[in-house]
Amino acid sequence: MVKKILFLCMTLMILLMPKGPVEAAGITAYEKFISPAYWTEHNADGDKVVLNAAGVEAFNKKIIAASPTVYDMAAYPKTLSGKTVAAYVNTHTDLSDELYREGKLVSDNYKNILRSQTNAAAIPAEVTVRYGVTVRRANLRNLPTGEGLFFYASDRNFDALQETALDPGEAVAILHTSTNGYFYYVQAYNYRG
Repeated sequence: MVKKILFLCMTLMILLMPKGPVEAAGITAYEKFISPAYWTEHNADGDKVVLNAAGVEAFNKKIIAASPTVYDMAAYPKTLSGKTVAAYVNTHTDLSDELYREGKLVSDNYKNILRSQTNAAAIPAEVTVRYGVTVRRANLRNLPTGEGLFFYASDRNFDALQETALDPGEAVAILHTSTNGYFYYVQAYNYRG
């Protein structure tokens, strides 16, 4: 029965999919810009190599040197001071705003539970960095909980704790573990959480 329902849903989805390229009408007043043909006809250098491998490596090094939030994961330090890691972890624990969970105002008690789950008190004087690789899409959150917290009771879309997500295969430096052991505080090449 389940297979039949899935088959019917898939068939319906295929039948409802737009045929051909999806038009971008309404995005621009220049109608010719919404046609893929316009862009392929006006892009004479579309197959031109912009940077070779050495150029890409040099460009990436420039980005790392210029940005305090982008790291070369292959050169990430083997240890960090506990104070540094504590500052990272505690940066994300501002719970002074009114927040809502499942439409109800979050209590100070719940906020204190979240604060304690950061396990900041257990950060040693020197942190030995461990490494990992994401094996599936992974949410990078600013507090160790999978539950969404929202700025408005009716909101279900903009989780205040969701920072970004990591794709499968991304390298991370593991800096700390939550009290319950379910969450790692990690540094990805361009984000921490």
